[in-house]
Parts: sequence; C-alpha cells; structure tokens
Amino acid sequence: MLQRRAVFNTIREWRGKNVLDLGCGVGRFALEFARRGAYVTGIDISEEMIKIAKDNFKRAGLSAQFYVAGIDEMPLLDESFDIVTSITVLQHVTDPDMFLRSARSMLRVTKSHGQILLLEYAPTTPARFPTDTHMAGRSCSEYVATFEGLGAVLTEKRGVMIMKLDDWLTKTVHILRSQHGADRRVHEIKRTSTSKIFRLYRISRKFLIKLSMPFDIHLSPLPLFRNLSDLKLLLFQKEVE
Repeated sequence: MLQRRAVFNTIREWRGKNVLDLGCGVGRFALEFARRGAYVTGIDISEEMIKIAKDNFKRAGLSAQFYVAGIDEMPLLDESFDIVTSITVLQHVTDPDMFLRSARSMLRVTKSHGQILLLEYAPTTPARFPTDTHMAGRSCSEYVATFEGLGAVLTEKRGVMIMKLDDWLTKTVHILRSQHGADRRVHEIKRTSTSKIFRLYRISRKFLIKLSMPFDIHLSPLPLFRNLSDLKLLLFQKEVE
C-alpha cells in the first residue's frame, strides 16, 4: 500500500509510456502500470516468476512483454523506455561491480529525458547484513552518486516508511529463528514449532503496517522526516547525451 502510493504519487502519467519494470516478479507493479495505460516490459531472473506474471496478465486481459534476464544483461534496445522502475530490486544486488553494471544498463535503455524510479532500502548510512540475507545495505548517497555519475539527475527524493515497527518486528523474527538453529533450512524450520512464529509475524506485520500507515502517508514525504525512513524513493531523469 505505502509503496504503491509512493510510486503513483511520484509519477502520475503512465498512459502511452513505454515502461520497463525490473525484477518484475509475478507482475504486481507491472499490472498496475498496464492498467494505467502503459506499454509494459518486465524483466526477472526467475523463469518461474515470469511464467506466473504472464498468467496474471492473461487473467487480467492485459498484454506485456517479458524476458528472463539479469539487469546487467538485458536484451533490449538503447533508449527504448520512457520510465524504468526498480522496486526493491537493486537492494538485493550485493556485488558492487554487478550493481554498477546494472545501473549502467538501466541508463542505456532509458530515453533521453526519461525517468528512472528506484524504491529501495537506502539508509542514510550504510548498513551491514549477514551474507545470507542478500541485502546490500548501500546508503542513499551511494545510489545517488552512482546514477548521477552515469548521467542522470536526481529530481525527487522521499521517504516511504518512517515508522520502523515493521523493521523491528522482522529483526525479532530473525533473532527467534537463530535461536532455533541458524543452520537449519527454511522448509525444515517451517515444519517445526517456529512456523507459529511466522504465522504470528504475518498477522502482526499487517496490523503494524495499518497502525503506522497514517503517519507514513503524511509525514514521509516531508523533508524533516524523509531521512528517518530507510526505504527511499529516488527519481532520476536521464540527461541528454
């Protein structure tokens, strides 16, 4: 809800735009773009996710193009998209060289004066995560420096979630998981008593998000509060080459 609101409050005109949704998954945002009249292309490294996305579009009576590929090796023409989105995708690119290649690839396929929208975990200072979490933890300034260094201009920055109740809950679950044995596989954990923890987590998470939503909606976009949010929306415009 908060992510969707942030995206569509930032870019309001989608009709007739060529939109590339990176890491599209099952097509959650891609479907929203298509419903607003965009010509959508989705990219994901998971063949299974792309298959589900195609099925979801078919059921919705909408059309899109999909490719199984990494961001750094997209089989797409230069300057072919008006809008390129990365919604909680680049935060999982932990290798610095791959991150740079991915950013360069995103600029390559974006039209001059086109927009690149990032919605990523981007704290004010870099964060450290265990390697098995697949989270990069790069700072907001690192995202900005990388994309501006490749020829983009930051036009908007806003926080998305300043109430960190969800973050605290997630960290609590990770601690509880570790107490039941960090070396056990996820499917094994779910068959044990810890499955109750995850059920409680899902219920609690929904409640906390609803509880914090009014604060996030009204306070996150304000300059005074945006840096309190680790989840940032960054909008860039590609400069004329």
